[in-house]
Amino acid sequence: MRTEGVFDFLEAYEMWEKIVLACITHNCQRVLGISNLDKPLPEADAYEHLGILESVGVTPDHRIAWVAGNPELLPNLRLTEMVIGNRSNLVLRAFEKEREAERWLANSR
Repeated sequence: MRTEGVFDFLEAYEMWEKIVLACITHNCQRVLGISNLDKPLPEADAYEHLGILESVGVTPDHRIAWVAGNPELLPNLRLTEMVIGNRSNLVLRAFEKEREAERWLANSR
């Protein structure tokens, strides 16, 4: 998945629905996302992302690697990672480099 433009809650929800459907269709729970948003995900939405993920069917079996295509995006992606890690059993990690994310996904169970 790749994101561009400005964060929109409804578009994010629909994107995650499509991702979960693709995971089911292809029997794969590993997701690599590249965020190229024009500006960081709003902090309030970092807290709301858990609700999106749970409501569309992301489970602890999924492994989500989220890469900040723009370094300015990394702090709020890390905030999202922390919120999800503290409030659920879902597995999402934020990365600065795509290669690191790919390596983490390859070594995930």
